[in-house]
Amino acid sequence: MRVARRNPPRARDVYAIYLDAKKQAHMARGKGAKKEKLQQAQAILDEARSIDPEEWRYTGLITIDQLATLIGTTEYADYADSQWDYIHELALDRVGAEDFASEDARDEALAEAQGDIENEYVFRPWYNAIEFAAERMFGEHQLTLVPERLTKKLQNAGALPYRFKIEPQNTWVSAADSITNTMNGVGSYYPSAAAFIEDVGCTPRDAVLDHLHWMRRRPDVYGTTSYEQTFRNQL
Repeated sequence: MRVARRNPPRARDVYAIYLDAKKQAHMARGKGAKKEKLQQAQAILDEARSIDPEEWRYTGLITIDQLATLIGTTEYADYADSQWDYIHELALDRVGAEDFASEDARDEALAEAQGDIENEYVFRPWYNAIEFAAERMFGEHQLTLVPERLTKKLQNAGALPYRFKIEPQNTWVSAADSITNTMNGVGSYYPSAAAFIEDVGCTPRDAVLDHLHWMRRRPDVYGTTSYEQTFRNQL
């Protein structure tokens, strides 16, 4: 029984076209021509994403929400919804019985307090816990997560990276070997990473990126704490 799930070849092919289109856009002369070509390139990327929204499988880029899904927990929007009563109560305490010039002014102050409290007590703890658990999961499979570079303006505003570049700690072959070991622990499928790569019929990099969903099963194989529980322990 084979468990390999091949990448949708069309999504990867469309992404290759996007990369070429983006390169051509940067070489274009004139603001108008450059803008038009960049818009065309973006449309091609949107097409690839519509074919396969799990874009890490062809771009190597993964969002913090997608990391949450991979480790087995909810994306931020759902988590924030579950914490809304907590956020609202803290905001009410912060605004307190202070006098305001109008009801609109009080509502504005309450909304601002809710935003500040959500960022400090809900979003950032969630983000840090997801990043911690994901780094453990990827690290145990010889992979690393490189945060996207933020502009100086975003850094000064205290923003956190939304996307991460997936890279091997050593080589893509060694990462494929780690994922193969996890897959074999769940069931005996491949005698070696080479057999796994040959069976899926693509490069070691593509084989790894297309099978990240198997990493979550490693704790089941080795009897360790689940990545979802690692996330919960960090909150």
